[in-house]
Parts: sequence; C-alpha cells; structure tokens
Amino acid sequence: MLKEMAGKDISTDSIGAVLRAVHLETLTTFTMYSNFADLKAGKIYLSYMSQYQELSEIDMAEELTKGQRIIKMSDLFSEETVTAGDKAYAWFETRFKLAIAATIAIGLTLAASIIFHVAKKVRNNS
Repeated sequence: MLKEMAGKDISTDSIGAVLRAVHLETLTTFTMYSNFADLKAGKIYLSYMSQYQELSEIDMAEELTKGQRIIKMSDLFSEETVTAGDKAYAWFETRFKLAIAATIAIGLTLAASIIFHVAKKVRNNS
C-alpha cells in the first residue's frame, strides 16, 4: 500500500486508508486513536476511536503560537464521529469483559471438575 503511494500527493483519504489498514480491533485490542505526521508540511492528522472517515488536521505552526493548553481530543471531531467512536469502544469493552468472565468461568469449571474427579478417586481407593 505504501509503495503505491510513493511520490503521490498525500490526501486525507490515503491517510485514512493506511490507518484503517494497520489498526487493531480484536477481542483484546482496540486502536483508540491513530496519528500520521506530514513533517514537511508541519501537519498532524488524528483519527478518533478507529473512526477513519473523519481525520482532524492539526497545523503545528499555528498550534505552537497558541501556547501551552489542554484540548480534549474528542473536541477535534464532529459529534457523529465521537458518538460512533465511543459506541465502538463501549462494544469492545463489553466484549473484553465478557471474555474475561468466560475465561474465569471456564477456569472455575475445570478446577471444580478436577477436584471432583480427584475426590472420587480418593474415595474409591479408600
């Protein structure tokens, strides 16, 4: 993908495509945000919660003139993107907690089964 882009102008669509291609979204991982820096142009592009249809562009020269400050990342995106990203993360969090609960349940079931079989064997041998 990157070889195809070599020598071409960078667009937010091509940046979004690269970020989408490398993000993680599995049972135990979730890309909360991604960034891409165009060092020659002094720009940084951010995505929010794996929502690559909208990228926020930060002009570093402009931002540095504003002095030190704190900005909530979600304030850089539209309400639709923030809502979709927060919903995607909430779904990931639910799946992750369910996976933990299932793992614990399976572990407890296996432990109880082993204890039951060992106790049965001990009873039968005495």
